[in-house]
Amino acid sequence: MTAGLEHVYTDTTFCAAQIREAVEHLGEDRVLLGTDYPFSDLHYAVLQVELALGAGSPAAEKVLYGNAARLLRL
Repeated sequence: MTAGLEHVYTDTTFCAAQIREAVEHLGEDRVLLGTDYPFSDLHYAVLQVELALGAGSPAAEKVLYGNAARLLRL
């Protein structure tokens, strides 16, 4: 329902299959790393992104850091 909406983003506080689905529907530029802290930890969150998109892939780098850096102008 949100595909194509310019200012809609989501985070990755879910499993690898859902991360892939979010990237497919919204695009890799609209998904941000999320940890669901304190119920989960950073290592688990990063692992799920790597499982979904491939460790070190351009899409994973965007989700893990690049998209937030762009939004926050870091």
